[in-house]
Amino acid sequence: MIVCAITGHTLTEEEQIRLVVTPEGNVIPDITADLPATGIWVRCTHETIRSLDHSALFGDAILDIDALQAQIEALLRRHCLDLLAMSRKTGLLVSGYEKVRTLLAAKQAALVIRANDSAYSAKEQLYIKDAVPVVTLFNSAELSTINSHQHVVHMALKSGKLTTKLHSAIKRLTYYMNSYVII
Repeated sequence: MIVCAITGHTLTEEEQIRLVVTPEGNVIPDITADLPATGIWVRCTHETIRSLDHSALFGDAILDIDALQAQIEALLRRHCLDLLAMSRKTGLLVSGYEKVRTLLAAKQAALVIRANDSAYSAKEQLYIKDAVPVVTLFNSAELSTINSHQHVVHMALKSGKLTTKLHSAIKRLTYYMNSYVII
């Protein structure tokens, strides 16, 4: 649990983002919290980031709120997609409707990802009855970059440390976007 420098609330790391000042004096997000600089943890919402415009937390640092908000979302999305790619390489990720259905039937799916630009059909009811979290944050083009297939709509992950880490990253992105797309 970490205290937000803006609200003073104690929140989980999933609910916050670390911001650091570069040697050049720019404020940047530190998504993985591993940059070698003193950071400030703030609640990971557009509203909180917007309120930084009126705070003196960063002193004379250059703070472009609109650019910072866009950069945070882009980096959070990229981090999730990178974790998906690592999951594929470790064998935790399957893609394609039949493979996802097989994993669900075997009760081995810990997380299902469905492209948000796919047509919803009755066969997607399969996900709901299995009570597995379904994520619809990414479009087919983004998902297709994970395993170089041309049109990926369905993915599922088996349980594992990387899946837990991905689920946490997805929660942070969802929290930031302020859209609850995890069923």
